[in-house]
Amino acid sequence: TMTGTDASMALLGDELMSETRQRIVDALIDRDADKDEEIILVQQLIAQGQRRTAETRFLLSSSPTTHPDLWREAAAALFESTRSSEVRHRALQVILDAGDPASAFRLLEELADPSSRFELLRGECLLRRGRIDEATEYFEKAREAAVDDDDRALASDRLSRAFIAKGQYEGARELARSSLSDGLDDELEARLREDLGLASGYLGETSIAEQELHRALDLNRRSGEARGE
Repeated sequence: TMTGTDASMALLGDELMSETRQRIVDALIDRDADKDEEIILVQQLIAQGQRRTAETRFLLSSSPTTHPDLWREAAAALFESTRSSEVRHRALQVILDAGDPASAFRLLEELADPSSRFELLRGECLLRRGRIDEATEYFEKAREAAVDDDDRALASDRLSRAFIAKGQYEGARELARSSLSDGLDDELEARLREDLGLASGYLGETSIAEQELHRALDLNRRSGEARGE
């Protein structure tokens, strides 16, 4: 049985732990956490119960190139606690990028959201697990559910990649070509031109492939410069 002294020591330990966590959070915020420290900050904010701040930092964070297990853990916690569709989408993308498409797909099935961006994630989870036919079906659903040109172009990119993976190069080429339109941002146009270049290359259309891949490279470079990379 815990004595009064034991209880006081336990409470003191909890208070010290809470103070320590808060000092870590304050220090990381004050010096603008770098990419390796972002996940530490998010986890400390979650532990402190500062969910809203944790969600904000999480949405602003970079893709999880380091500490994938920590990112996956934080993403799963935020997915379960949030009501924000944006945070859930970001959490699922992080779990996927951290190398766990099976877990991301399970959460997506629980979510049962038929919007284009979540259908895309379902397809991407399956594509990364080698289930190309099933992935294709979800990419087609995403394209049908798209509400604007950007969503439709993104779905067309993933569907073109699935066609390429299945060896359906003509279908991939025509889809990518027909999805190019005025007003797309540089990153989306680059994706579609890369799809067009890859499919054309597989079809033996070398000059078109080189032209489109070079255009994709230039667009990616311009997009990176616009983001300050």
